[in-house]
Amino acid sequence: QGARPRHFPWAIQAVQMTGEAVVLTAVGTTELLKLAGCESNAGSSAVWRGPGRCEIWARVSGHRNSHEAFKASEAGWDAMRRNEFVEAVQYFTQALQGSGDEAAASHALRARVQALVAQGELRAACADAELVLALEPNSHVSHQTAGLASFAARNYHAARIAFRNALGLAPPEVSADILQGLWEAERHLLQSRPLPHCHRTFSAVDPMEWELQDVWDFCCRSPEHAARLRQFALLFRGQNRPHVPMPYLLTLPGWQPALRGEVNRERQKRYPMVVYLHSAASSDICNGDVVGRQLELVVREAPQASLAEQGQDSPADGFIGLAPCCPPNLAAIDPYSPKALKRRKVYWFKSCETFAYAAWNFSEATRCAEVELLVAELLLDVCKTLPVDTSRIFFIGASAGGYAVLRFAEILPKVPAAIVPMAGYYPDIHGHDHDVTVLVERLRGVHVWPMHCMKDRLCRLDLPQVGRLYELLRERLAMEVEWVPDDIAGGPNSTFHSAHQRVLSNPSLFFQQLSNMSRPTVTHDLVDYLQSR
Repeated sequence: QGARPRHFPWAIQAVQMTGEAVVLTAVGTTELLKLAGCESNAGSSAVWRGPGRCEIWARVSGHRNSHEAFKASEAGWDAMRRNEFVEAVQYFTQALQGSGDEAAASHALRARVQALVAQGELRAACADAELVLALEPNSHVSHQTAGLASFAARNYHAARIAFRNALGLAPPEVSADILQGLWEAERHLLQSRPLPHCHRTFSAVDPMEWELQDVWDFCCRSPEHAARLRQFALLFRGQNRPHVPMPYLLTLPGWQPALRGEVNRERQKRYPMVVYLHSAASSDICNGDVVGRQLELVVREAPQASLAEQGQDSPADGFIGLAPCCPPNLAAIDPYSPKALKRRKVYWFKSCETFAYAAWNFSEATRCAEVELLVAELLLDVCKTLPVDTSRIFFIGASAGGYAVLRFAEILPKVPAAIVPMAGYYPDIHGHDHDVTVLVERLRGVHVWPMHCMKDRLCRLDLPQVGRLYELLRERLAMEVEWVPDDIAGGPNSTFHSAHQRVLSNPSLFFQQLSNMSRPTVTHDLVDYLQSR
């Protein structure tokens, strides 16, 4: 534009459609303005708004009429009150053309966005909202307008981003409406992404990639009258191996009081937490949607997750639930590992060949310290972010998960108030810090509550990995096994390996028993302890 005024009274002379752009020929210049797709062109203050319709707005001092612009704006709002939205758009357009500066133009555009949304012209509303952002990018009102337009167009992801930007720019006294808009956008976004075959479990992973704090704040902002969204699938990336994302299921308390406005963490109560480690069935999930299928397995297995998915009210509603997914094989942990090792299955904190695992042969098994570290990092992140009652953290797991909770408590003996291995076992793996006699000594001070069925055909009591474990727990820690009745633990094919059904058959009793337990000696700074470990 050179020496010419910054704003100048463009008049559209011709509109030509080409393969790559809309070409505008304007009076007063020999240059062609090319406007690709549906994006705003801030350099020419132009915006394309649908086939056959284009507008370029510019202002110069000789063509301003602020009085007429004010009158047009007032007429536009009057038309809005009468639900005459087409008329309102026309008046706000007049106000825009007569605006004397960018602030006035932005004000007129914001008004026209509302009229276009009410009229149902959502594409045009979103285009106007983009121009508002180009004119006043540092205004919370501009981002709020963009959020409203995107929400109306059902682009909830864009609406969430816009409302979050608005919240970051807005002063506290005007944040209530923005928070409400953000919550509505996030609620619609989550409800549009239920986990496959689930009704009350929602995905907050790719492309959303929510952080743990985002999910907690969303729930804290939920209005009291709203149906609670409590269960979410997320991804955790540890600091040591960020290329190995760990999917996990987060179940939030159903009794959590709603908070208005910004989250006040000082007023939040603290909740006991159940950490559930799943069975070896996850190791067979290596193809297709691995993350989705693993999470579905956890929804079925984890007691707190299963109850939340079914919408059942129980004492479990007073707990935070955490259920991570184990990597299925070594290739998922280290893609550069030798080809011969990639296929080795990972059973939480140990790895071996599938046939060896089925034969209870752990002579070639190895410790998976990478998974130990990843789960410990996840637990640390949850304890730092959420209001966890650190005197009441419980590890529970079934089958391979029963082994996993024993091992996890062995690594972090000052964390759990109790561990509940169901149909579990513990193998001796020489040279890899897996020794059942050492395990039992390390568990002194931890309440161990094993559950097993005497007729279990998979984790048989005559196996040394099972029988020796229970013998040492009884002799050295005075911990007795709770024997699950055959009719409860029968399970598919009558293997009697479903000891976890004892929990699901009477969840109220189980979670009531857990809620009455706590660590006799509390680690006062659990975060520091976890970091040191």
